[in-house]
Amino acid sequence: AYPTQVRLYFKDLPLESIHPWAKAGANAGRCVFRQNALAFWDFHDWIFDKQAEIKPENLREKVMEWSQGKAGIDKDQLAVCLDKQGGLRDVQ
Repeated sequence: AYPTQVRLYFKDLPLESIHPWAKAGANAGRCVFRQNALAFWDFHDWIFDKQAEIKPENLREKVMEWSQGKAGIDKDQLAVCLDKQGGLRDVQ
């Protein structure tokens, strides 16, 4: 209703003291966003839905599974970004 008066900002503020993979998850989200901003919201919903299944040890594997067949997501580029923590500069 107010496209020129209201803006929504999403900030990653990972609480590592209570969430062992919060920072890695935020990194993954930023890596997805850099490739496809609209796919970020799909990733956002997916990662929140799958919290019980994700552990620090399997986060990368789960994110790569999620990326299978996603339009606008290059799996190889995503893997490099995850491995090099390329999204962390956007995380608080």
